[in-house]
Amino acid sequence: MKFNLRTARPISGTIPLMVLHGGPFENLEISPHQAKFLAASLQGLADAVAEEDVTVPGWRPTSFTVFDCLGDKRPSVKGDPT
Repeated sequence: MKFNLRTARPISGTIPLMVLHGGPFENLEISPHQAKFLAASLQGLADAVAEEDVTVPGWRPTSFTVFDCLGDKRPSVKGDPT
């Protein structure tokens, strides 16, 4: 998979934003903190899926719902660079 990343100045605040283009991303604008949350969510989902045994006769596809994977509820901490 190939995608591009560029940094952007936020409209407000002091932490730069990451803008991802390509692959599954289309102008995804997130903070470094949100990128870490997204990566952790994807890692957890990958681990859960890898543990499924599709050779078991009763296996059925599973759905996962991820809540707040971008850390939108992060408390505001002045001077926190993450």
